[in-house]
Amino acid sequence: MLASFARIKYPRLFFASASSSAPVQAKLDMTEYNDLVADAYALPSVGGSPACKAAIARGHAEVGRRFSSASGRASLVALFSELRGRQPSWLESEANQLRFSGGGVAPFPAQSNDPACLSYGCSIGRVCDVVTSGENRSSLERLAGLANGFYSAAEEEEAAPEAAALEAAAAPMRACGKTAADPVRRSRSHVVVTHDSAHN
Repeated sequence: MLASFARIKYPRLFFASASSSAPVQAKLDMTEYNDLVADAYALPSVGGSPACKAAIARGHAEVGRRFSSASGRASLVALFSELRGRQPSWLESEANQLRFSGGGVAPFPAQSNDPACLSYGCSIGRVCDVVTSGENRSSLERLAGLANGFYSAAEEEEAAPEAAALEAAAAPMRACGKTAADPVRRSRSHVVVTHDSAHN
């Protein structure tokens, strides 16, 4: 963006400039960007398909319809783990509706698309696999499955280093004949390993 502004402001100093993905006419609510992202989900060359784009659109349209009724808002809270702990009335506010669904009800990689990734929902192709499979589920249920699976996988990835630390801490205890439950006290922030002098 700065390259384009520099060229406009100082044309005698800059013969030409190239600016990539530069919002030179910035808007507060730039829905055109979301339209371009949506188009990517229809491209087979990056793992998408027209059926994928249509399924995502149908699911989000249903989210919009459910915002308008108390029973619809309650069903969204029940479907999406991201909303658990919130009252359905939280979704009455347009600002909260945008917080929940303004960028999509689940993470949708587009610029960060990596066709070789292995994580759940981490690429356009993997997102499309989720939202176009499961014939007995509605488009909304598939979107909820995508969102819930993504956040669940992210929590598991965050927990993996802690699990590895617990395993590493328990290994010396097993060598001493203790069970993992004996020497390791677990907490969210740290692992405490206790030894008694007989096994040191």
